[in-house]
Amino acid sequence: MIENLPPNEDLQIQEIADLMVEQLKKRYPGNDPVLRGVHAKSHGCVSATFEVVDTGKPELRVGVLSEPGRVFKALVRFSNAATFVNDDSPKDSSGAQSHGSRGMAIKILEAAGPLLEPDPAGDTQDFLMINSPVFAFANVEDYVVLSRVLLASIDPTTHGDDASGFFKQLLAPSNTNGEQKTRAQETLGIVGRIRSLAGAAGAGPFQIPPASPVDNDYFGAATFKLGEKHIMRFRCTPMAPKIEATDISKPDYLRANFLLRLRDAAAGDIVFKFEIRTKTLERIEIDNDVENASKDWKDDLDDQWNHVATLTIPCQEPLNDEQCEKLEFSPWHCTEDFRPLGGINRLRRAAYQSSAAFRAAQKDSRGRCD
Repeated sequence: MIENLPPNEDLQIQEIADLMVEQLKKRYPGNDPVLRGVHAKSHGCVSATFEVVDTGKPELRVGVLSEPGRVFKALVRFSNAATFVNDDSPKDSSGAQSHGSRGMAIKILEAAGPLLEPDPAGDTQDFLMINSPVFAFANVEDYVVLSRVLLASIDPTTHGDDASGFFKQLLAPSNTNGEQKTRAQETLGIVGRIRSLAGAAGAGPFQIPPASPVDNDYFGAATFKLGEKHIMRFRCTPMAPKIEATDISKPDYLRANFLLRLRDAAAGDIVFKFEIRTKTLERIEIDNDVENASKDWKDDLDDQWNHVATLTIPCQEPLNDEQCEKLEFSPWHCTEDFRPLGGINRLRRAAYQSSAAFRAAQKDSRGRCD
């Protein structure tokens, strides 16, 4: 058994899935096009190739990573993780700007099935990532509190919602759940590092604001199976990031700079290393390594990153927005070899299903594409 399922988690997951639909109804009233529940703002979707690398480690040859030298076609979406389409680096109430959580989602095409969750695009393998090595929320118990708070705070007129009630509730003296209070403090620290523009090592930002979305590292954050004997975490790292000061005052600077980079033939292809780190089943601590998505794995010698594939994005014009929004991404678009593990991943399955179904129904009833 690789997972520890808390009692009543299935009920909490269903509540969160229902709350997500209610959030979408509240965010997009009337005939407004319904965007994704999270990662609503896209910087663009592009075509790419995903070439498997020979690591010399047979135990890493699993699923789409089985054949060194094989090249898959792929699609990649870059996004902001926020629930509304707002400025890339918005200002707070004091006028100070902050960084944000970003996303990178890879869809490998014509991969082997059967998939744990069917994909309208066929037999695919999706790898969903964010620009921090951990999720801000550890488990389903905490996320259900966040979901209730977000629903109550949504204001579609200002394109905003407010998660501060999550911390007020869990850190209040009246909350006697010491473990939950500790997790909430850790969440507050993670959120602070995601938003921070500068600071001391270990307490400052996970990454500085990039010139464009292709200049960040991205992490799967949660834990996944790798075949029958290992679990893994994965990441994408740019091989030639553009390190320079960038003007974050422009509302859409990430998309603007991304388009400039895509059209710059002289700069050549955009290339990422796709890397994984593994643990054998005998070595894992389930509560920390699997069930707590806000805990990073320790950097010991057995957990080093292995370059298993190369993602290449050639210069191009991106897909149009309608094509991009039709793509459905889920960590459950995978085979059993890469089964998502842990409470946050179990939650993502139900939440993504509910969101996709609601958006599809609304698109049909409103007679328009989003």
